Amino acid sequence: KGKCESPLHIKTFRVFARVGLQNLMLWVRETDVVNAECMHVAYKLTTVVGDREEGDMLFPVPPLVMDEDGEQTYLLMPLSDMQAIKGRCGQASDPRPANVWLKSVFSALVEALRSKHGDEVTQFYNIADESIAEAFEERYLPSKAMTQLEMLKEKGLIPA
Repeated sequence: KGKCESPLHIKTFRVFARVGLQNLMLWVRETDVVNAECMHVAYKLTTVVGDREEGDMLFPVPPLVMDEDGEQTYLLMPLSDMQAIKGRCGQASDPRPANVWLKSVFSALVEALRSKHGDEVTQFYNIADESIAEAFEERYLPSKAMTQLEMLKEKGLIPA
C-alpha cells in the first residue's frame, strides 16, 4: 500500500485484569481514515509489568503489524500457543481446553472494556463478537501460526 494521505483520527483504549498469576492488558486502537470513510481496528492482549506498562504480547500471534492506515495484519494462533498462555497464567489445572479458556478471558476483557468505555469502541466490539471469536473455535485452530487463508487451505475448507 502507498503512503496514507487521508487524515487519521486515532482512539486508543486499555483495560487491565489479573488472570491467575498474570496481570493482563487488552489494548485496542481504532483508526478512522477520514477521506476513505473507513475504520481500522487493531488489538492485542499483553502481559503487564510494573505500573501498567506493556509486557509481552500474547494474542494474537506477535508481533503486532499495522500499515500506515492502522489496519492490522495478524496470524491465527495454534492450540499449543494458547496452552502456553494458559500455563503462564497459572491456569493449567483449569479443565477447559486452552482455546475455550482463552476465549473466556478475552471475552471478559471485552466486557470490561464495554463497561468502562461504552459505545466509544463500537467497531472493535463488532470485530470481537464475530471474527476474533472465530479465532478460538476448534475448527479454525491452525497447526502453527498462519494466516486465515493458509489455515482454510490447510483444512481443505477452500481449494489449495
